[in-house]
Amino acid sequence: MSFSNAWNKLYFNKTNLSIWPWSEVISLYFNNFPKKNNKKIKILELGCGAGANIPLFLEQKVDYYGLDGSELVINFLKKKYPKIKKKLFVADFTKNIPTDKKFDLIIDRAAITCNKRSSIIRSISNLEQKLNKKGLFFGIDWYSTLTTDFKKGVIDEDRNTKKDMKNSIFSNAGSFHFSSKKMMLNYFKKFRVISLKHKIEISEKGKKDKLATWTIVAEKKN
Repeated sequence: MSFSNAWNKLYFNKTNLSIWPWSEVISLYFNNFPKKNNKKIKILELGCGAGANIPLFLEQKVDYYGLDGSELVINFLKKKYPKIKKKLFVADFTKNIPTDKKFDLIIDRAAITCNKRSSIIRSISNLEQKLNKKGLFFGIDWYSTLTTDFKKGVIDEDRNTKKDMKNSIFSNAGSFHFSSKKMMLNYFKKFRVISLKHKIEISEKGKKDKLATWTIVAEKKN
């Protein structure tokens, strides 16, 4: 699967323009890179979106690179952060990551999980090739099969990927993949899994629907 134009519509309508760094990105970064002087660290963010995490990494003075499938949002970021504009790419990470650089950390918050299983497998292979030895991958908010809305929608290529999820928090935004613990560990079988956490949020409005997600920290072995 390539980048879904549904995300371009969301960006255009300014409905997915997060401006604050994600709390889990902050905590995972400082837990795994505790030193104050991290200027030599190279970081790539897949699906960087509107750049919510960029201020954090610029403040830390790391060597930051960002990639997104939306030309609209990348052009926005290049104007907002001209000093790193040559490190911001429009690309489909399920197909390739267009840089010859190797990274100490690759971050994905709920981007890879918005694809079919075959594309997820390719994405993981692509990012593994771009990691330095013992480089880390943070996979944050990968959707879990315990999410209530997993039961909705139409199967898209494989039974764990759904699309056309009407009357759902997943409406109007392409395809979504839902993983079990076994699937998560299998996806990262070539890595050393440092941690795998499962989070469940329960809505208190109306029906008590669950949004369940995985967060994984994995280290490249070789």
